[in-house]
Amino acid sequence: MPYYTTPVYEFMLGTEAGGLAGMENIESDLGIGPGGHNSLIPPFPHDFQWGSVARSSGAGLEVLDGFPWATWHWDFLKVWMYEWLQAFFTSNAQSVEVYFKTKDDEDAYRCFKAVMHRPKATEGARGVGGFFDVTLRFTRLEEASCP
Repeated sequence: MPYYTTPVYEFMLGTEAGGLAGMENIESDLGIGPGGHNSLIPPFPHDFQWGSVARSSGAGLEVLDGFPWATWHWDFLKVWMYEWLQAFFTSNAQSVEVYFKTKDDEDAYRCFKAVMHRPKATEGARGVGGFFDVTLRFTRLEEASCP
């Protein structure tokens, strides 16, 4: 009989104030949610690009900033998981600077300082107990040394 192991992921997230040492593995016991003993499921699929981010300026022109970008995606997040991600943002802020650890395009884990954009679920994606199709975007990635 073959021996199977559960993969261990290293997706981590933390505030700019907490720095690299303050990042939490999102699979670890975050002490949140029902019963206070829950973790986020690893994001899948994730995307990572070393290329530039293209976005529209106020004049409708495309702007390339030259920084790498990444995304984390979940097919479904429970309400408390979604709220944990939302808690990184103050009031109506649409982005915040964070430290995070993710897989790069070669499937190796790397740490970055980045701008995290408020997660958005697909319109009409609220289901019973959570949200479907949630994507978290990270832009302006600057590589940092992992702790």
